[in-house]
Amino acid sequence: MPHPNGMELATLAAAGYFESLRLTKEDLERGAQYQANLKREGMMASATDLQGYLRSLEMRAIWNRFDRLGQARIVQLINKTNQFNLTTRRYSEAEIAAMQSSTDVFTLQARLEDIFGDNGMISALVCRQTGQCWEVDTWIMSCRVLGRRVEETILQYLVAQARLRGITEIIGRYIPTAKNGLVRDHFSRLGFVQTGSQDGETTWQLAVSSYCEKNLPLKVDLQRELKLTSAG
Repeated sequence: MPHPNGMELATLAAAGYFESLRLTKEDLERGAQYQANLKREGMMASATDLQGYLRSLEMRAIWNRFDRLGQARIVQLINKTNQFNLTTRRYSEAEIAAMQSSTDVFTLQARLEDIFGDNGMISALVCRQTGQCWEVDTWIMSCRVLGRRVEETILQYLVAQARLRGITEIIGRYIPTAKNGLVRDHFSRLGFVQTGSQDGETTWQLAVSSYCEKNLPLKVDLQRELKLTSAG
């Protein structure tokens, strides 16, 4: 029976009204992730201090470069994320695939696990290299992991990788949209220095040599870390 507005579901799908027609592992596990989030919220409600709560989650961050296994989810995240998205640049699957073999592009995909389960892929980052500088082309993160210091952990890892590759500075850019005001002060909170501003767009700089490591409540998957380091 046709849809009340005269368009059948098949027509809607063919027209591309849905952002993603490919089911990823995270799509299939969304129900379990929702239940796990309820448990986290329950633990947080009974916690007496934030840092104690974060450490009690026993979070583990799992890093890897962009790869074919995570490619569909990376494309989905980049093209659906609006709030925690510094530049709101969109990329096709072919463009993401090309980044995997480029020597001038550093990529990072991040998953997060804790005592309540796997949060799935929660962040993706793209840096483009010019000389001894990395510019953050894209940095997206799922809003469901806000407040867990994930972005600080990502920056700490990014700085470590920059040092290994002789990168001396990291440039950040915030391009405002109607939906990404959440991250207006993202680079400022991470210790970057503002170097420019025009029409709401801001530019930020971090000298790699000036960064001091922090004691963060996340552990990094060392096996994936070693794989990532050796892939450079």
